[in-house]
Amino acid sequence: SFCNEILGFAHELGVEMVVILGALLGDTPHTRPVPVSGVTSDADLARTMDLEETRYEGPTGIVGVLQEA
Repeated sequence: SFCNEILGFAHELGVEMVVILGALLGDTPHTRPVPVSGVTSDADLARTMDLEETRYEGPTGIVGVLQEA
């Protein structure tokens, strides 16, 4: 699959960390701070970056698929 190919290339190249950026469609007024969230499978990194588990349920794209791969 596409995701397996991407992950295979990353493994062959010795990649140690992958950062993927995405966005959610949502009404966010330009006068307020924009919410930012993050996800990691590394518990130490999650603590360091003060990340909480996401509670998002809904449509996703390739970013969500790669995140779960």
